[in-house]
Amino acid sequence: MEVAFGFDLEYRGNHDQLVADTLFPDHRLLGALTQESEGVIDCQPFFGVRLTHDCERQVYLEVKGRTSTYEIRTGEFEPATLSIYVTARQYWGHSVDQDLVVVHRDLLAIAQKYAADCAVPHLVQPLATAIASRR
Repeated sequence: MEVAFGFDLEYRGNHDQLVADTLFPDHRLLGALTQESEGVIDCQPFFGVRLTHDCERQVYLEVKGRTSTYEIRTGEFEPATLSIYVTARQYWGHSVDQDLVVVHRDLLAIAQKYAADCAVPHLVQPLATAIASRR
């Protein structure tokens, strides 16, 4: 079972470059990779962590851009949605007798916590600010 929250930001431009510039401006690996390049064409961070020792409960944060290489080549960008997802997930390996309503309520609380504590302040707000400054 999973509970997912999505945050959509409209941006007309290279989503991947925006994400790289905003979230990883001083990252050593990205700096080394882009030092002699023409620009970023794919930067869609996806992080997952386990919340239980047995990995049955997990949470994921994902940034999903929708810029095509055609748009990058031509410099003609359509307004498109840049999405940030928070997903709380429960697997059943050994404990299949859990009440689904309770599991759903727990996953909803986990998704809300990670959205409020991680996604909004560290992904949504910085990206929204960067988009606003580029208009």
